[in-house]
Amino acid sequence: RPSSSSRSAIPIVLPDWCEKGTNLVYISKSNGQAHTVQVEKIEERQQMVVIRFDSNRKVWKRVPFIEVRKFGDGTLRPLWKKTEVATVPQKPANFVDVDADASPEVSGPAPNPNPVVDAEPSPEEVSPEAPEPSKKRPASV
Repeated sequence: RPSSSSRSAIPIVLPDWCEKGTNLVYISKSNGQAHTVQVEKIEERQQMVVIRFDSNRKVWKRVPFIEVRKFGDGTLRPLWKKTEVATVPQKPANFVDVDADASPEVSGPAPNPNPVVDAEPSPEEVSPEAPEPSKKRPASV
């Protein structure tokens, strides 16, 4: 007789990148958005991973082990780059530090020195004090 339990009889082993305290990416099933999360705890008995969202620490969610795939293509995925890692041992001598707040120069066509000017104001721009155009008089019989 088949078991009435919905859980599989074979225990699922989580990938080594999914453990308590690890930062991961949660992919929303409803809209596909990626959210950074932290593994709060691993529930072996229920085969669930409890995660808490970084954007709002009050929000948590349980993700079944079956949705945490080894290759990182499931609901929970590894966060490959949480911090910046130096790629060279020291800054090069000719290194130029660009200010993050400075807006980058945009290349493209030069601004038009002769912008187009409307010949007549639009209806919204007509002032209410403007005189009404003369009305035609009825033709005399």
